[in-house]
Amino acid sequence: MRNFIYRIFRIIRVYSEAFISRYSATAFIILISALVFALLYGIFILAGFWNIFKKAGHKPYKVLIPIYNIYILNEISGSPVICFWLMLLPLVNIFAFLKISLDLCENFGKSKLFGVGMWLFPGIFSLILGFGESECKNPLESEDDDMVYWVKM
Repeated sequence: MRNFIYRIFRIIRVYSEAFISRYSATAFIILISALVFALLYGIFILAGFWNIFKKAGHKPYKVLIPIYNIYILNEISGSPVICFWLMLLPLVNIFAFLKISLDLCENFGKSKLFGVGMWLFPGIFSLILGFGESECKNPLESEDDDMVYWVKM
């Protein structure tokens, strides 16, 4: 009886090791693929918004500054300031970003449907908006105007 139990535990151990080694490699490949995809998607978003900021007359490096880039994007889109504050709240920011996306696309002469696309897939549509032919309707005249605004505050 003792030998029988030992054999059962040995079979379980061998099969479990084979199962873990086989599926852990698959899980690792899936994880690395997801990380590469997320990194590329983030680079697409960054490149798109970099050119959107440039077209709007802002310095493109501002897209790299965390909270401030939302403020500048809100300013470019012409959305009310409350949208900026709503972007800082979890779950509410989904709808605030929809409003900012719609206003941003309207400011660049695109349709509301393009704005919904920008809301759902910002990596793709920000590239189209940033590298496309569309121009900002009310760009910042010079970077000095931006500094004067901050000094007046």
